[in-house]
Amino acid sequence: MQGTGDDGLKVAIKVLDRSVTMKRRMLKRDNAETTAEQREIAIMKKLTHPHCVQLFEVIDDSANNRTFLVME
Repeated sequence: MQGTGDDGLKVAIKVLDRSVTMKRRMLKRDNAETTAEQREIAIMKKLTHPHCVQLFEVIDDSANNRTFLVME
């Protein structure tokens, strides 16, 4: 999904459905404390490089069980 911010900056929005993630973890019987999505967010927050996509914001929508990653 793509959109334009208030200042005209074009962004990409990645939608993570946590219900799918939980089902996948249960099928694998994975008891890891951090999921792949949590690792992805942690790494993207630390990255600052001209050839890598920058993560602007993480929006958690607990009502719909989704997480939105706003990226350049």
